[in-house]
Amino acid sequence: MKYAIEFSTDPAYGSLAVIIQTFETRGIDVSVLPGVIVSKHGPFTWREGAAKAVEHAVILQQVTKMALFTEMVSPDTDVASQKLQNKHFLESMDPIAAVARPQNDEYGAITGGAGE
Repeated sequence: MKYAIEFSTDPAYGSLAVIIQTFETRGIDVSVLPGVIVSKHGPFTWREGAAKAVEHAVILQQVTKMALFTEMVSPDTDVASQKLQNKHFLESMDPIAAVARPQNDEYGAITGGAGE
């Protein structure tokens, strides 16, 4: 589905249309992903209000800097496995479940849950 805003004279609206189409195509839920970096443009963030959107923009920029510095220091660094990315993402979404789950995995976590 194409959006009329893609054909606007303001490039930000064209980028927004691409973000919407990409999220729809990939089944990404905007409520769990508060921002993206658009190629040849920069960060787009959103949340309940402007202050939260700005907070997420600052976080996104800091994460981007960390990735850049990692690449500069060690260009041969591998991307984290999808399993590890999912683990960290899910823990960030539900920190209580992350603490309560058994800590016995291949990432070196200590054995035992929160109750031990």
